[in-house]
Amino acid sequence: MEELRIEKLIAGGFSLARTKDGKIALLDAGYPGEVVLASRKKGKNDFRLMKVEKIIIPSNSRRERLCRSFPICGGCDWQTLEYPDQLLWKKKVIAEQFGRVGKIDLDEFDIVASPKAINYRLKMEFVCFQGRSGLSLGLYRRKSKSPVSCQGCVLGLEGFEKVRALIEGVLRRTSARPYNQASGKGEIKHLILRGNGSGIMAILVTKGEHLPDEDRLVHEVKNRLGEVTTLVHLMNSNDRVVMRGVSRTLFGEGILEQELSGKRFEVPPVAFFQNNLEVTELIIQHIMNEMGQSVGNSLLDLY
Repeated sequence: MEELRIEKLIAGGFSLARTKDGKIALLDAGYPGEVVLASRKKGKNDFRLMKVEKIIIPSNSRRERLCRSFPICGGCDWQTLEYPDQLLWKKKVIAEQFGRVGKIDLDEFDIVASPKAINYRLKMEFVCFQGRSGLSLGLYRRKSKSPVSCQGCVLGLEGFEKVRALIEGVLRRTSARPYNQASGKGEIKHLILRGNGSGIMAILVTKGEHLPDEDRLVHEVKNRLGEVTTLVHLMNSNDRVVMRGVSRTLFGEGILEQELSGKRFEVPPVAFFQNNLEVTELIIQHIMNEMGQSVGNSLLDLY
């Protein structure tokens, strides 16, 4: 164990400190200015990976966690840091990455805050696994492919957590089993939720064509979850990509209508669409402002 004072936050969700012998320590938690007690996990010649065991002196910018699964779940890195401080450190991380990796010194730039700091994601992917209470729908553990239960997640749109929990309960009452990649057994791989603020598309992803107790599942979701406007079965034999394969609509239209900058889009189950609608609106407005004095009507989207 060693007492450390955290200097800064860096890319990858780590915090950085220096040990008594001058080595760089990358820690799995903690915020700048905090004094922590940390244990050594791994070490190399130029740095050490360490685990924070206790916060001795907390930062004034530390806040209470927003969900019960933090920090075990990998959905958030800095959830207990006040949002304005998150933006400040995101800006510093971006500038450092451009300078250290790209050898580019950035001019002064702004980090634009999301109008919604929670409940902003239009899509969430929950992995199906065998938990302590049976079939579970959760997220992956931080920096791992090991699934963990998530309760009260604040990333997805309001209503997502209710739908996730109820579908989890319905699946537990069927003969459906979580798909196990190692053994190849089981059926259910993921539950994907997509929303537009007024309705939710629920997508059940299976390894093969069989969806156990389909009629019961459809009946319960349709009658107990008014928020779900369409239920889709996605058959995906590929273990490397979540949203891929042939889909069939179990009820509803099988699409989700989304409006963006006055344009109406019909989003099918596996289509890409920006996850943060409010920030996407700001990006479009920025592009329009930049193009205001441009000649011509062509735009190159270089990524």
